[in-house]
Order: sequence, then structure tokens, then C-alpha cells
Amino acid sequence: IGGGGQPKPTNLEIRKARTELTFKEDTDLPLRKSHENPEVDELYKKYLKEPLGHHSHHYLHTTYSPNVTRDMATYNADESAGLDSILAKYPDHPQYLLPIVIEETDQKGYISDPSLVKIAKHVHPYPPQVESILSHYHFFPRKYTSDTHVYLCRCHNCMMKGQSKVMQALKERYGVDNLHSSVSRDGKFTFHTMNWLGYCVNDGPAMMVKRRGGDYVEVLTGLTGDGVEQSLKGLKGNVFKWAKNKIVEQTLKAEGRYSLIENNVAVKDAVSKAVKMGPTQVIKEVTEAKLLGRGGAGFMTGRKWESAYKADVKEKYVV
Repeated sequence: IGGGGQPKPTNLEIRKARTELTFKEDTDLPLRKSHENPEVDELYKKYLKEPLGHHSHHYLHTTYSPNVTRDMATYNADESAGLDSILAKYPDHPQYLLPIVIEETDQKGYISDPSLVKIAKHVHPYPPQVESILSHYHFFPRKYTSDTHVYLCRCHNCMMKGQSKVMQALKERYGVDNLHSSVSRDGKFTFHTMNWLGYCVNDGPAMMVKRRGGDYVEVLTGLTGDGVEQSLKGLKGNVFKWAKNKIVEQTLKAEGRYSLIENNVAVKDAVSKAVKMGPTQVIKEVTEAKLLGRGGAGFMTGRKWESAYKADVKEKYVV
């Protein structure tokens, strides 16, 4: 009564009143003793067997281990080892955040707390800002789980084409209850589900495999429940290789109001041409080309761009 978790102020009279009220409330309760609680009784019948028995002791008690104090300086150095060589490649500017974390994740398999702090100091945002950006993506784990991560698309297109059977096959084969950042029984795979991968418009269900230290990620489409295990073993089927190193190398270079991809003449020419054409003509061109989004819904890209163009706001971004 009157402890740290209770309202302030407090004095002897207030504590006395609270004590009386607590006793009164307890007296008025229809069920006051745990051993008379039917839910507790049912729990013992089904699982715990008997009070002070083997099962109840096993499930209701715990053990404690010594709290080993570690040298935080050594811990921080170990966790961010190798990061300095990555940071040395990039200027200290926020636009290089993603290339840096891509390399660090590829090197270590996750982004540790010391690495996050060091990266934040390099690119200038505060650590919580970096954390919020990384948490937006599926590809930057904050702790190590396995060297191989498997991402399954669960868009409408994939689900209608049998992705649920693929998911069930993975659960049974690799011993996981769900596919939400779950590690396989053998510790080799970490499974994730995504709202869309973008490769499944014409040939779902789709799955992406990202291996630590590899130069590419592999995207498999047209999966079946029977063939998914073989796909993970030998990567059979439709495989697309996305060179991660190219993504890292193609850092954005600011030129006036526009950010153009460095050392990519074709992209520069295309952007320059689009700027000369003007917004309405570009939207008309994209609409007439009947380009679709890659999320599986088949939404018209021209319609998206037109909506963005007509939106009454000062700043607009196209990703």
C-alpha cells in the first residue's frame, strides 16, 4: 500500500483508506481463492497434474544464471568489427544509409546496436531515425538468425495461384509454426512473408532467397507445394539474379533538383528526356504504354502517376 506504482501524494491516512478499500474489494469478490478457481483447476487437470508435482514444478518454476558483466567497449568493438572499412567507402551523407546497411547486413547477417549507432553517426540521422528506416524493410535483421532468408509473397495473385499450399509445405518440411521471421528446425533458413515481391504478376507464386555473402538474391516463381523443397535445395525454376553489388555501387548523385544514378548513361538520358517532355506528356506516354505495377494487383502505373501529379501538395516523391 502506497508503493511506487500507486498514485501520489500519500500519507498515513491515505494508506489506511487504501488498505480498507482493498480488503473490502477482496471481500466482495465472488472468487477469492486460487485453488477454488475453476480455470486454475482445469489447468492442473490438463497440464500441471498436481500441486508441487513434477509437471507444475517444471512449468511454473525457473532457474537463474549469474549475471556476467561484459566489457562494453570490447562488445561494441566486436559487434561493429569490419564496419569501418564499409563506412570509409561512403561520404558522410544520409543518402548513403541504405548502401551502407546493405553491405553491413551482407557481411554480418544483421545490424547490431553498436553498428546502428556507428552508422547513424556517419550519415548524421539520430539512431532512432535509422532504426525507423530499417524497420520499414524486411531485409535488415536486428539480430542474427541464419545465413539464408526466404521471403514468400502473399499478394492476392500469389495466394490465388496456390501460395498457401507452398507455405504449408514449408511449415511441415522445416518445422515452423508460422512464416513470420521463423527459423527452420535445422537452423539453416529464416522464413518471412511479404505483401508483395513484384515478380509474380505473370507467374506466381513467388519466393525470394537471400543468402548472406552472396552477390545476388534469387527469385523463384511458379512454385508448387511439391517442388518448394527442391527449389530451396537447388534453386530450380525461374531464377532472377539481382546483383546486390550493383545496387551498392549505383549510389545517387545529386545534380540540381534531380538525383541521377551515377555511371548509368541510359538512365541519365531517360531522365533528361522526361524532364524536357514535361509531366503531362510523360504520364500520357506511360499510360499509353499500359505499364502495370509489379505488386500483383496489376494497377495502371499511368493512373498512379496522374494521381500524384494532380495532388495539391508542395513536395511529391516518385519511388
